[in-house]
Amino acid sequence: MTSYDEMDARLTRVASDNADAVAEVVAVARGRSAQFDRMPAEAIRVLDGWYLKRQATEAGARAAGVGPATASLDRTMVYLLALAELHGVTLDDPERRKALLMAVLLGDEGAKLAASALTGQGATWARRLVSLPRAGNPLLGQLLGKALDTGLSVALAAGGESIQARTVVAQARRAFGDPPAAFPGQRLSRPGKPGPRPINEPSSTSPYARALARTLHKVKKGNRDA
Repeated sequence: MTSYDEMDARLTRVASDNADAVAEVVAVARGRSAQFDRMPAEAIRVLDGWYLKRQATEAGARAAGVGPATASLDRTMVYLLALAELHGVTLDDPERRKALLMAVLLGDEGAKLAASALTGQGATWARRLVSLPRAGNPLLGQLLGKALDTGLSVALAAGGESIQARTVVAQARRAFGDPPAAFPGQRLSRPGKPGPRPINEPSSTSPYARALARTLHKVKKGNRDA
């Protein structure tokens, strides 16, 4: 049985180790260049598509008995933090990142706990995570306790088999609500036709950002060949 301390230690590692990858993933999702910058809704669709595809690929490899079974939780954290950034929410504290991850993975139960602890903000409770204390976070303790009660901690310790990508995407959408109309400083409408989308996405050192860039390149190549 996974203990509370073991679960907390693993989440701390995931919340800390993957933080640097988020900015690169956000940059690739936006596709920023001198001629092009995706609007928030489109950038989020790009991010969702990458996450769903990569999780499905990993699940298939695991079912076939090949490939690692450890990336699912890390990728989910990167996805959620990148999604938060695209919504204009910066969660720069590991405790808040862990609360976001656990609340989403716990589904409706996690959402109820978060909404209750965050003054009942309902569908947009994720935006209120920035108000949580940096230490002694009572919400995180409740979420970890619920994870132990429901067996989620055991599943995650075994390789993250419980992480269902479509459920994560749906819960995250409820948590953050509608995307902003535009990013700060971004024009809502552009005169004439937008410039061409870059053939090559920004170069990245993060494996998650490189995987997202490869996915986008394949989509573009398929569209050109169609």
